[in-house]
Amino acid sequence: MIPPQNAELHLWHVKLDEGLYQSSSAPLLNAEEMKRAVKFKFELHRKRYITARAGLRSILSLYLEVSPQNIQIFLTPEGKPFLNDSDLQFNVSHSHDLALYAFCARLPLGIDIEKIRSSYNEAVAERFFSPAEYATFVQLAPEQRRLQFFKIWTGKEALVKGLGEGLGFPLPSFSIPEEGDIKEVQLTHQGLAQRWYLEHLDLFPGYQAALATPQKMTQRSYFEWTPAGKMNWR
Repeated sequence: MIPPQNAELHLWHVKLDEGLYQSSSAPLLNAEEMKRAVKFKFELHRKRYITARAGLRSILSLYLEVSPQNIQIFLTPEGKPFLNDSDLQFNVSHSHDLALYAFCARLPLGIDIEKIRSSYNEAVAERFFSPAEYATFVQLAPEQRRLQFFKIWTGKEALVKGLGEGLGFPLPSFSIPEEGDIKEVQLTHQGLAQRWYLEHLDLFPGYQAALATPQKMTQRSYFEWTPAGKMNWR
């Protein structure tokens, strides 16, 4: 499969419901991934993790033409995955029974997905939203506030993942604009001002997702991976 080129984005998703789990997925994972898998307390969570990692390795295999179990995935000290000796950049997020993967060439990127729950943590909003975001947030009606919480949270997560930082990055130091399909967000990272583009993705009912890139993606393709193989998504 031809990897994304220039400002092209490939978005993949994998359904993590128990019916898609196959025991043949586990051998695709490396020893470190299996060590993490066995630590899950609940079997459902363990199966979802294995399916998500097998999906990632299988998708990478299509691009790299290397068997899934032989692909070496490295982590930065902050935990961002990357490949050595490849222009292919990627980011991963999963929530509940969905995993979402974003791929592009050479550019860093961040992706986040969250299941929209019936409630949210007010203390999280107060602590991690910028003062301007929080002031606007608390003026919303309760139902709007619940939905806006997941929009802002996934946006911030996608941006810091794109930067390669964890949640130790000062999330209140920047605000996500309210208007625009693709929002320009100004960030200061390692003393340098940076402009990132953030897009809220409404791809699945009951979920909120966000994509962050330092450059606008002019082309995009959507795919779904299943244990039976790849299929076009949209």
